[in-house]
Amino acid sequence: MTCSTPLLALAVTAEHFSVLLSGGATPQQALNVTAAKVRPSALRRALDAAGDDTTRGVTLGDALAQHPDVFPEPFVDAARAAHPAQDLAAVARTYRAADRARRTEQRTRAHVQRSVALFALGALTSGLGMLAALSRPRA
Repeated sequence: MTCSTPLLALAVTAEHFSVLLSGGATPQQALNVTAAKVRPSALRRALDAAGDDTTRGVTLGDALAQHPDVFPEPFVDAARAAHPAQDLAAVARTYRAADRARRTEQRTRAHVQRSVALFALGALTSGLGMLAALSRPRA
């Protein structure tokens, strides 16, 4: 199943986890605090459910793995690592970079589309001007 969570949302979530875990928060506390900062969405529901799971003794990685539509494999793997705070920080950097690349690609694509449209308009205008000049009666 593919993850539908936006890259930037995953990056921010990973950053929150990283900071909270580095500060000594338990996984359950990190999940609850992060969920409180997220707008109602599939991400928030998954964070709440994972918080409930960790309360019952499920590990952070296993709790997140139960929501593959929200958390991609690298995110879950980082949460399962020996030092999840450091690994989640690395995941956050990767997701931020991927989000920047995606946005740059979108801007570039839009710029190319505008350029092509302007070129086509210019060619059409030139063609119409040439037709008008050629269709004038000669004296």
